[in-house]
Amino acid sequence: MASGIVYSCVAKGASILSDGSTVDGNFQTIARKILLKVGSIDGKASYVYDNFVFHYCNIKNQMMTYLCVADQNFDRKTVFMFLNDVQRRYEFEIKGGAYQSSNFGFQLVKLMKDYSSQQIDRIARAQNDVTELKSVVEQNIEKILDRGEKIDLLVSKSDELNQASIAFKTKSGKLRRQMWWKNIKLWLLLIAVVLVIIFFIVMISCHWFRDEKCRSKKQPDPPTSNNSHPIIQSLIRFMDIATFFS
Repeated sequence: MASGIVYSCVAKGASILSDGSTVDGNFQTIARKILLKVGSIDGKASYVYDNFVFHYCNIKNQMMTYLCVADQNFDRKTVFMFLNDVQRRYEFEIKGGAYQSSNFGFQLVKLMKDYSSQQIDRIARAQNDVTELKSVVEQNIEKILDRGEKIDLLVSKSDELNQASIAFKTKSGKLRRQMWWKNIKLWLLLIAVVLVIIFFIVMISCHWFRDEKCRSKKQPDPPTSNNSHPIIQSLIRFMDIATFFS
């Protein structure tokens, strides 16, 4: 099956001025039928016929139509670029006298082959790009899967480290409390030893060497009776004298 642009023509009204084809077929007959329908329609359009698509560019004020036939998979944008190129070349070369209308068909065949090969090259490049993109996507998927496994491993390791840190914190707190109690016991023991040493030093100083300063002081004499006070004695005497004279 042919691919690309297989037929093209330049027409005025329903009359084909010049045409060309790269394959055998009744494209000219079908083109005339289409020209009869689109002669009064200005602009661009496409018609599907069998496995081919008829594209045309109609210039109503000039009564000129540029038409081509391509397979259904051919890029529509490329087709109308081809028709614009045909129009430009035809107006420049035919009106300038470079070609007769009947001889412009060779130029059409050359243009069809050029645009078809360019399209094929673009398709090949696109297929290569798709293949490369597919390869890159597959590699990225493999990397993502590998990265996912590594992430799972890191998560597992982080959980283990977290549990180990909790256990270490618990053990370190317990050890810190044990060391604190050990220090308290050492200080208490040290204080007890110091007190015992001080006690023995005092005992040795006071009793073993009989230091005068450490002996018990002599108890003071008990106080005399209240009658021994001078004032009280004077009162007693005064009362005795008063009794004598009475």
